[in-house]
Amino acid sequence: MIERLPLSRPFLPSMLQWRLADARVDGPASFGLPPDGVTTDGGGYWIAEFGEMRAATSAEHRAVRALASRMRGGARIDVPFIEQSPTGGLVEVPFSDDSEYSDGTGEIVGLITAELEEAVVLRADTALIRVTGGTLLGADVFSLVRSASLGEEMHLCETMTEVEPGLWSVSIAPQFRQAHAAGTPVNFNNPHCAMRVNDPEGGLWPKMSRSWIARPSVRFVEAVR
Repeated sequence: MIERLPLSRPFLPSMLQWRLADARVDGPASFGLPPDGVTTDGGGYWIAEFGEMRAATSAEHRAVRALASRMRGGARIDVPFIEQSPTGGLVEVPFSDDSEYSDGTGEIVGLITAELEEAVVLRADTALIRVTGGTLLGADVFSLVRSASLGEEMHLCETMTEVEPGLWSVSIAPQFRQAHAAGTPVNFNNPHCAMRVNDPEGGLWPKMSRSWIARPSVRFVEAVR
């Protein structure tokens, strides 16, 4: 089982960007025209920029330092896709006495249950997904488990059509990283992506300010293979 990046301090970023990048091959430019280019990567790959995380205590400094060391050799890590309440009514609510967990979060309710209606093949870019509870809204993100050693692959729903109640035909990016059988669970509630740290400048290693607060930043790149 590969490591998962915790969804808690000190790994919560102040600034965050998830994006799909393309591996492009550009040809020579014609006179007065831009160069022609094609992508060669099967629909792109994920990049996640975690900016200005906050490590304020000795324990948080050690946690970040340990992760930075473990990631040096290209180890895989499942990185959570973070945004405000995911699709399907998943919301954070306080307990009845308005208390929260120690990391400042509340109880999560309104989960979606979904699975592949039909098998998909390697590099497919469409799928039939059976959704129980909730409704897909567009640009939904989901993940599927590849294996314990490879982690999860993550996809963005680019277009979707409800062909019958609860059954959705979706086109996705990037393409599926491997074949998946019918009935494979589809995770819309807490999607993750198997990634590697791309940190040539050492931005993940804590750099202390005068107040002994470190604000490390790091780029993760999808571990396609």
